[in-house]
Amino acid sequence: MPFFIWAPGAALLVYIAGVDLYPAEQLIVAVLCVSLMVGAWWRYIRTLDNHYMLRTARLFLMVIAGFLAIRYIIWRFEYSIPWYESTFDIACALMLLFAECIAVALYFGGAFVNLHPLRRHPDPVDMKDPNLPTVDVFIPTYNEDADLLRTTLLAATDMIYPRDKLRVYLLDDGGTEAKCAQRGKKGEQACLRRKELQDLCFEVGCFYMTRKDNRDAKAGNINAALARTDGELIVIFDADHIPTSDFLKNTVGTLIADERKAFVQTPHFVINQDPFEKNLQASREMPNEAEMFYTMNLRGMDNWGAGFFCGSGAVMRRKALEEIGGILTDTIVEDAETSIELVRRGWKTAYLHLPMLCGLNPESTEAYVHQRRRWATGMCQLLWEKNPLFVPGLNIAQRISYFNCILFWIFSLSRIVFIICPLLALIGGVTLFAAPPVEILLYMVPYLIGLGLVVNALYGRVRWLFVSEIYETLSSMFLFKNIIKTILFPKHEPFIVTPKGERMEYDKLSYLAPRFYLVIALQFLAIVAGYYQLSTDPTTLNSVTFSMGWNLYNMIFTLAALGVLIERRQVRSRPRVPIHEMAKVKFNNKFVPCEIVDMTEDGALLRLPGWIERLDAKEGALEFAQNHIPKEELSLTRVLENLNRVGFQVTSVREQKKGEEERNLLVGVRFRYEDEIQRVAVVSFVYGSSERWKRWLMQRNKHSRIMQGVVFAVRAASMGVFHIAMAFKGLQHVLLASRLLSRRRNASRVTEGEKA
Repeated sequence: MPFFIWAPGAALLVYIAGVDLYPAEQLIVAVLCVSLMVGAWWRYIRTLDNHYMLRTARLFLMVIAGFLAIRYIIWRFEYSIPWYESTFDIACALMLLFAECIAVALYFGGAFVNLHPLRRHPDPVDMKDPNLPTVDVFIPTYNEDADLLRTTLLAATDMIYPRDKLRVYLLDDGGTEAKCAQRGKKGEQACLRRKELQDLCFEVGCFYMTRKDNRDAKAGNINAALARTDGELIVIFDADHIPTSDFLKNTVGTLIADERKAFVQTPHFVINQDPFEKNLQASREMPNEAEMFYTMNLRGMDNWGAGFFCGSGAVMRRKALEEIGGILTDTIVEDAETSIELVRRGWKTAYLHLPMLCGLNPESTEAYVHQRRRWATGMCQLLWEKNPLFVPGLNIAQRISYFNCILFWIFSLSRIVFIICPLLALIGGVTLFAAPPVEILLYMVPYLIGLGLVVNALYGRVRWLFVSEIYETLSSMFLFKNIIKTILFPKHEPFIVTPKGERMEYDKLSYLAPRFYLVIALQFLAIVAGYYQLSTDPTTLNSVTFSMGWNLYNMIFTLAALGVLIERRQVRSRPRVPIHEMAKVKFNNKFVPCEIVDMTEDGALLRLPGWIERLDAKEGALEFAQNHIPKEELSLTRVLENLNRVGFQVTSVREQKKGEEERNLLVGVRFRYEDEIQRVAVVSFVYGSSERWKRWLMQRNKHSRIMQGVVFAVRAASMGVFHIAMAFKGLQHVLLASRLLSRRRNASRVTEGEKA
């Protein structure tokens, strides 16, 4: 929609929202707007399959919610600031208002970006065309395990593409000449790693590449490889990102169809739960945190021509990269920086929302926070170095889209302010509002209801209500320091790789928890202070009750964040992939039908029929057919050609009963490969089908009910209470141990004195 059409409409909306009303009139407006929004929301979730009705209901919701948000902020500026209180009170009130303005700006930015998410389809490409562009696949690595790299390399070399036009490179930054030249153990380890990965590349059939030093981290690693290769297209995969066999088949056509396309980005699909899901023991039905970004935000940005290169899972045109000097290195978010530079130079981008690679979330809360700190720091650097609002070459929609990505990370400051303010009001007696609580509720409640309805309508498929509150509460406690530091001193920060494939032998409390103990203690103290004020001064009933309700709301999510900090046991470095497909197993020269329940490249869990009363065999073989044969090529001959067999050793056998009569045997097996061909077949079977990842996403991306988020938040808060109980019990054990140790020391001193 052209700027000259929607800009006057936005100005008219602001003008109408600024009209003064009496409280009774404001109540009528609030009830009317909320009623209209509830009706539109109900219509929205009942017409998810009707594209026209969907867009209309979404736009209507956004306009009404925008009206309520603008009206609330105007009222806050005009009537709610306590100008006649102390300087400290005024400063705190203005700090809160500024935090609310950031939240409203983020709402409008998100609504604009996701107004009409674009859904692209792959452009067809003929794999027999002799003029297909040559493709170089770059897999940068720094400290990842060789077994993890083997899986990614095998999948990359197995992608459907002419063999003479595809080259796969492992870019090793852990075995650079500078690292190998180090004295002592570090240098020896770097040399051993280089030798190990060189042998791995020889076995897999790809190219090993390293460089002199580690300048500019991942971006410098890719740029060094760009200078030594000549493929027309560049594909970048992180070390833990395993591509499906049809990755190039679905992406290359988009770049062939338009020579001004700089890159095609695909979503990062993850197969393991992030620390929030794992530690809070969330069901598999709950969408992953990243799905909101990859399912909605990137499609919305693609609609406005504001493409976003995500660092991995992208096919890039060499000519475009060479024009801007390679991957840019002025900030530690080289992917976002490179995206903005390409778009402002006039290059086009595309986002193809098809899950064609699977990767790993950080397993621990520490690794998660570490990753988010880097992203938040990099985005704040981008705010100073190349602010999308001011760099030349972008249109208005692109500026808003890119700035909204930066504002998302700055919102952590607002979350901290929202946590602190009720504490200041209850414990310190700070006046944050000049208006009476009833008037505050008349403006605030409809604004918050409207915000919740829009969030559920836009993101209900990919984010449960209130789940974002838990993520933001935990993240903000660790990000605000980095954000403030980077805004004040935007110097270049080092790029530190996020740990992946971590294991935990037992449940434990995270060392990140102590600051949450302090916040919980202050929130509890604030409740006590509130009750004391009510008992001593009943005239403060309305204001104190309002602050206590706000504080209790914050306390629920602080407890939920504390529940996340119970690190759950995890013994596998790579999770099993649910398969649920039929196959055959061979025991003692007899074939038995089975169901593959789940599987990795190391082993599988098989379900055998109940008529097998006992299983004495210690080894056998699994026979399975590849599941990603194109429909147009499906035939009996093609299926038989794709039959594979791999030997295994039985590791566990247990009985599974369903009711009184039905029973099965669950058999755990560990694979024994005779050659690399068998391993390639297993990797291709487990990770090679994009259809499997699509089905997985469809099962999770169902529009959530509002109560799902409420129940989950309360359950998460109860786990926070359990965390405190565990910490208290652990403290008792520490005190008891210290007493016993003290007694032993005293006893030994007495004994030594008697001997003397």
